[in-house]
Amino acid sequence: MFLKQVDRFSDVLIDQEIITIENKDLIVYGLSTGIELILNILTIIALGFVLDMLLESILFVISFAFIRVYAGGYHLKKVLNCYLLSSGIVALALLAVKFTPKEYMILISLLLLVISIPIILKFAPMGTPNKPLGNDEKKYYRKKVLDHMGIELIFIFVLFLLGMRIAILLISLSIFISSFLIVISVYEKIYIHD
Repeated sequence: MFLKQVDRFSDVLIDQEIITIENKDLIVYGLSTGIELILNILTIIALGFVLDMLLESILFVISFAFIRVYAGGYHLKKVLNCYLLSSGIVALALLAVKFTPKEYMILISLLLLVISIPIILKFAPMGTPNKPLGNDEKKYYRKKVLDHMGIELIFIFVLFLLGMRIAILLISLSIFISSFLIVISVYEKIYIHD
């Protein structure tokens, strides 16, 4: 439905001679990606406002994307399902942080990191059935995953020194969820695709 509307809009642009038919696929891809990104950003902001956790929602998403972009993991095929899952992940992470007693945040964060870091180190990066990674891509993405993981762990240490428990838990949750999506992808690869 959404893609059809973007496709129709690009046809109007072609009819108005604003773009050429040769560029249609690129324009449709760019417009649909841009609209999805804007919708995701607006949803994240809305969730942050509703839960009175705007800065926390932004920190979580940045931290999550920082690892996820290079680590990969499970991807949904339909845009709507991806949007709903992403929104659900952000909402659940924020709610988990909101209702976790402050005295347990560091312990839970440590537990999440102890579980997730070995998974990411073992399996990342993960390609997808639509975009498998070649050897050079795997090496490049692997280095990026290690760099980004190191940066996030250093950031967590600095936050620990500053006593910022909520931020530590948010970043730890983002790493944990990234590792969980990798586990789903590994499971799917072993038991469903092979």
